[in-house]
Amino acid sequence: MKAVRKHGLPHHELEHSESIAEELPDLVARDQLRRAAREERSISGAVRDAIHRSELPLHTIAAKTGLSPVELDEFLTGERTLRSDALDRLAATISFEVCRSN
Repeated sequence: MKAVRKHGLPHHELEHSESIAEELPDLVARDQLRRAAREERSISGAVRDAIHRSELPLHTIAAKTGLSPVELDEFLTGERTLRSDALDRLAATISFEVCRSN
């Protein structure tokens, strides 16, 4: 017989629901950071936007550029800057080009 706790959910499902509830505020905050960083009017913001528009999964982009998934995520949220060589690899991976204006 399965152990059932309040709300009629099995113990393992209740623990999972509680875990999600605990993580949700952090996930919402990180999504807000990600949106703000993507809309930033800068080269980094344009690269972030291009990454989000890319059809490549984020783990593939990270692997092809030599970044860890955490480093890429922190760049996407604006919590980390990247060296120019990493930005160059990112740009090449997602076929991002900078157009110069005179």
